[in-house]
Amino acid sequence: MLTVSRNHSDVAPRAAGREGFTLVEVVIALILLSVAVLGMGATASQMATTAARAEWSALALEAAEDRLVEVRLDPRYEKLDSLFAGTESQIFGTGSSRVTTVQHVTGTNPDIDYKIISVVVRVAQFETSVSRRIIIAAP
Repeated sequence: MLTVSRNHSDVAPRAAGREGFTLVEVVIALILLSVAVLGMGATASQMATTAARAEWSALALEAAEDRLVEVRLDPRYEKLDSLFAGTESQIFGTGSSRVTTVQHVTGTNPDIDYKIISVVVRVAQFETSVSRRIIIAAP
């Protein structure tokens, strides 16, 4: 059977001048802990910003590709300029826009006739822009 003595004379004496952590050690530990926590917070914030920017870029790319699909599927080659050229504002909210330009290229030697359709989608929240371009030949 194990017995525990309550007599302080049985306990080994502590080293002189060493009663626990010093104030300096505690302050340094708290500083290191706070730097680590702030670093993790900054990293999390940066990751969230990067994820949001990637999401807006994906949405902008989808909006540009959607416009190009509309142009490709439209059978009225002669009217592409009047049907699709222009600026649409606030497609994702304030400050966003989709600009579609149609450039008609013709020539006689050799005989050429095609249109260059360019789409630029801008998202102001993250200063993100995506541009896509296709060429459609005359039928």
